[in-house]
Amino acid sequence: MSVILITGLGGSGKTIITLNLATYLAKREYNVLVVDGDLFLPNIAEYLELGNLKYTIHSLLSDPSLDVGSAIYKHQKTDLSIMPGDKRLSSLTNVYLPLLVKIIEEASKGYAVTFVDTPSNIPLEELELFNLATHQIVILDVERIPRNTLFMFLENEIEKYLALDINNTMAHGIILNKADILNQKNLAKYIEDTFEIPVLGVIPYDNVFLESTFMRNPVLLEFPHSDAGIALKDCGKIVEKWLFELTP
Repeated sequence: MSVILITGLGGSGKTIITLNLATYLAKREYNVLVVDGDLFLPNIAEYLELGNLKYTIHSLLSDPSLDVGSAIYKHQKTDLSIMPGDKRLSSLTNVYLPLLVKIIEEASKGYAVTFVDTPSNIPLEELELFNLATHQIVILDVERIPRNTLFMFLENEIEKYLALDINNTMAHGIILNKADILNQKNLAKYIEDTFEIPVLGVIPYDNVFLESTFMRNPVLLEFPHSDAGIALKDCGKIVEKWLFELTP
């Protein structure tokens, strides 16, 4: 059982990459759960157009008597199980955050892989999840960083997220999003040489990300042969091997 925290700055593409990686593994016939862990700005239900939901992760955090499975929904197109959040401000009124780890631990028992899409930046309210999780994937949007400060940015961001694994029990990986193709090899080599953690994928900027958002489906389903679709599939293969130590 793998519990993967997807972390990164706001706007780095955490949610989109989470759903695409999860979809790849689900289509490979793994039983996959995706948890919307961004309790203050949840958006997975909206992204996948799940409609009106009776129960969400917020319901579970407000009422411990509810069965965890009541807030899990099957998404037919992706084959994913989804534990969505509730965007209404009123849903935060009675939330008891210490229950979060227990809920995700219980929910993840029935799945080979659980992805948790965490809040942007450092998820201070959810640091206990780092004691539960087995893996962390940091999403770095390198496109908007000035070239003369790029390596300093990478060093600061990666060190910051690695430090959250206080007990040093997790496996860590990096995905470079919206990366310049010309610079990707240098960036990946720098990260792997400096931090001794793998770069799991390099995803180019591609307009299909926006189009797939409007279509309410992951890129891998709507645009599998696009540049982004091919890169996401390659990334999925590497993540699968990383998680399950597959040999050729």
